[in-house]
Amino acid sequence: MRVYIDPKFSNDVNARLIYLCVGMSPYAQLIVDRVNIYCVTSDVVDYVCPPRMRRYIDPECLEKMKGRIKEFMDRFSEEVSEVESIERVFEKFWGVISECRTSWGVEIFRACYKNLDISEARELEKFGVSAEPGPNIFLAIDRIKTSAMNISKKIGTQIKEAFIGVLALSLVHETFHAYTDISGKKYSYEVWHTIIEESLATYTEYLYVKRRFIPIFIADMENMPLEYRAWEYWRVHAPNRILHNIVSRCWAQSAVIPQCVVLYPIFHSIFWPIPVGVPSPGYPHFIDILHEYFAMLGPGWHRFFHEVILPALKLSKQKQEILWQLLAINILKYMLRI
Repeated sequence: MRVYIDPKFSNDVNARLIYLCVGMSPYAQLIVDRVNIYCVTSDVVDYVCPPRMRRYIDPECLEKMKGRIKEFMDRFSEEVSEVESIERVFEKFWGVISECRTSWGVEIFRACYKNLDISEARELEKFGVSAEPGPNIFLAIDRIKTSAMNISKKIGTQIKEAFIGVLALSLVHETFHAYTDISGKKYSYEVWHTIIEESLATYTEYLYVKRRFIPIFIADMENMPLEYRAWEYWRVHAPNRILHNIVSRCWAQSAVIPQCVVLYPIFHSIFWPIPVGVPSPGYPHFIDILHEYFAMLGPGWHRFFHEVILPALKLSKQKQEILWQLLAINILKYMLRI
């Protein structure tokens, strides 16, 4: 792992501190072996990860749309029966949710992960940064200092402690994105994708940073979009590191059908190991339990399973996204307390 530090920040951060923060991550070995870290200015981070691309859900906006969203969710199975495919319904639903997407401040734009190609790495030379192609984490140290100052005032902790805490939170968060990318799950700005990816990345922060940084984490969440605040869902439905690792592995490795993710929130007392590469139609226990789940929801959802979910699961291209999008909807329901 190469650690680059802009000379402007030589008094704020050093390689040892970066290593200590990375060491908190469950993906530390992966990062040390394959990922470089760049402590740079905010203009470099904005160039690598343009803010115009990073639009997330405003929780206040979504709360105002709660009635509209609940009505849509209540009619979900009916909506599917009125159109040609479930994809059309998903597209309509996420279109409604995306109305609440907006730009965010330093909390979001203080760090980013990017798997650079050769030309992208060369382009950073104009900023005086000699970056290497491949997996890289970029930290906007000036913005991390701003976040730390804001949090320090809010909770009355020392600025230095807040800075280290925010630095650790940012690094652990980005190591999750590195893990999913290197595992084959490419980042997408589709609404349902960001809900799952960012909530899991943020939950990784909560589970793995040193306990003394939890007050900083909680204060940090107050200014975050819904995708990040949705870490609360996993605290309830995957309340320990083992379950978090299972869910994260299902998400990151596209070859693994995410049975555990769909079923765990409902059958949380069942420990069910997931074999790698086994297609769900060939795994009858999964279908049986999923059928029971929808049957428990009532006649409408039971019919929805037989008419929509079961046929869709037979199509390998669809089965992954359908289950994950249903999970993202479940996360929204939890966050809105619908």
